[in-house]
Amino acid sequence: DCSCILAALCFFVANVLRMVMFIRRYNRQHFDFELFKQFDPSFIREQWQYRTDNLLLYNAATVLNAFAWFFFLIPIVQLSWCLSRGGFRQVGVHVAIAIFAFVGTFGEVISRLLMFGFNGVMYWIHSEFELDRWLPTNISQGQPDELGWRTLELVFLAVEGMQVWVNAFEWVCLTVIFFLLFYSVATQAPSQRELPMSMVRVGLVIGVLSLFDFAADVLRYEDWRLFSSLALLAGALNTWILLPSFLIALSFQLPKLVPKPITIEHNETIDLMSMTRTPAPPAGTPLGQPGSAAAAAAPTTTTTTTVTAHAPVVANGGVAATAAAAPATGPTPSPIQPDPESSLI
Repeated sequence: DCSCILAALCFFVANVLRMVMFIRRYNRQHFDFELFKQFDPSFIREQWQYRTDNLLLYNAATVLNAFAWFFFLIPIVQLSWCLSRGGFRQVGVHVAIAIFAFVGTFGEVISRLLMFGFNGVMYWIHSEFELDRWLPTNISQGQPDELGWRTLELVFLAVEGMQVWVNAFEWVCLTVIFFLLFYSVATQAPSQRELPMSMVRVGLVIGVLSLFDFAADVLRYEDWRLFSSLALLAGALNTWILLPSFLIALSFQLPKLVPKPITIEHNETIDLMSMTRTPAPPAGTPLGQPGSAAAAAAPTTTTTTTVTAHAPVVANGGVAATAAAAPATGPTPSPIQPDPESSLI
């Protein structure tokens, strides 16, 4: 399945880029957390210079991550449909899987597009606008007040905090999706399982790591450096190794899960009670002559039907029949011979 392969590739490359950004951020020489909390203008200038140098890398990771979620949506919805057997098995569970996949993808794509536009405007303000002197000269006494740099950093941190919670909700969506997938497959009879249990157990591990990543995103405000590092490492393990491996395995399993078309044979029954009595033709009358009633009623096909009267039976979903028709092939048609002892004729 091409969508699984594309999703796995986009997740893998996006997280490689995120890991490169994390290494660069960790090795920053100018970073000082005390200056960061004081909104020191000199420190803020260095921060924005660092962000400008890594802007292309950040935008590439953002776009690839959005495409990864978009391609991830397609096989997950298809998988939930196949596991529900066309909407006839555990409908609520599989509808929930599809809904959380839609919500996670929608949130990811919208947040990435918003941040993409926001960062473009912020970098434009940083490079083209006056940020050193905002106060009147009689108040600043001709010295740069640098209020613009502090305001720019404050707005940037506020909007970035909104993105943190959107990302945290995406981990919740992944957790619910893989927990429900595990429940759906585990509750099937072993002889009727469409997916191997080893595969859904890997999905269960992905769900547990996603829950851990959500907790780390929530707790990062208690210790930013520690929980940010834990969240990034858990996310990298999840969407760099486990999730691409699951999607690659799913790409081979998904074509086997597509429901096959069902052919229903139509069986026709003959009710002798609704048949009209036709007298037998005189002996020696050739079949097919104009005066023969049997010739007028006989079919023109070479297939004959032998009708045997018996007790009423129930066939074809509860329809009562008084006779069963068994097709038989023969060289010439044969009319129904009346039985004078039969009460039905």
